[in-house]
Amino acid sequence: MKKIFLIVLILGAGIIPLWGCGGTGPGAPGSSTCEDFGLICSVTITPTYLGTDTTNVDAAQDVCTAGPPPTYEKFTDHGAAVAVSLQLLNPNATITPPNLFIESYTIEYVRSNDSIGAPPIESYTGYVSFSVNPPIPPSTSISTVTQSLIFLDIPRKEKYWQDVTSGAYGSTTGSPSFINNYTAIYTIQGQIEGQNVTITGTTFFSIGDYDNC
Repeated sequence: MKKIFLIVLILGAGIIPLWGCGGTGPGAPGSSTCEDFGLICSVTITPTYLGTDTTNVDAAQDVCTAGPPPTYEKFTDHGAAVAVSLQLLNPNATITPPNLFIESYTIEYVRSNDSIGAPPIESYTGYVSFSVNPPIPPSTSISTVTQSLIFLDIPRKEKYWQDVTSGAYGSTTGSPSFINNYTAIYTIQGQIEGQNVTITGTTFFSIGDYDNC
C-alpha cells in the first residue's frame, strides 16, 4: 500500500502548476481557465458617455434649440471603461504565471424584470488586442489594464428607439422618454499560453430619451 501511495503522489505532483505552489480552488466567479494557471481573473465595467460615468444610455438625439438653424445634442456611441484584473490564486507562489492576451468581447443585453415589455437589443461583438501581466509573486496585489470599449453603439440605440416608439412593444414608462432597464453581460475572450480564457462581468443600465443639451 505504501508503494502505491508513493507512485500516485509523484504522478500527482507532476501535474500541479508550479506557479500555484500546489494551491487549489476556483478562479473568480464568471471566469474559466484562469485558475489552471494560478490566477484569479475578473472584469469591471464602468459605462461612460460624453466624458461622464453614467448608466443612462441616450437613445434619441434631441433638438436643443429650434433655430434656424437648429442645434442638436451630442449623440454618439455609449462607451465603457472595461478593467481586466489579475490576482494570484496563491499569494505565496514562487513562479510568475503567463500573461493574459485579450482578443475580443461580446455584450448581451437582457431586459430587467421591471421592463419585460421592452424591445430586445441585439448582442454586440468587438475585437481588441491587449495583454495583462500578472503580479510577480509573492504578492497580494492586483494587476489591472483598462480599455475604452463599446457599451451600446449608435445603430443599437437607434434600433431601440425605433422599436420602442413603433407600438410593437410595451414600455414601462411610455412617452416621451420610453425608458427601460437592462443588464449588460460582457464576455471577455482571450488566451493564456494558447488556452482559451473567458471572463464575464455585468452591469445594469437604463435606456431611453435623456436630455443632454
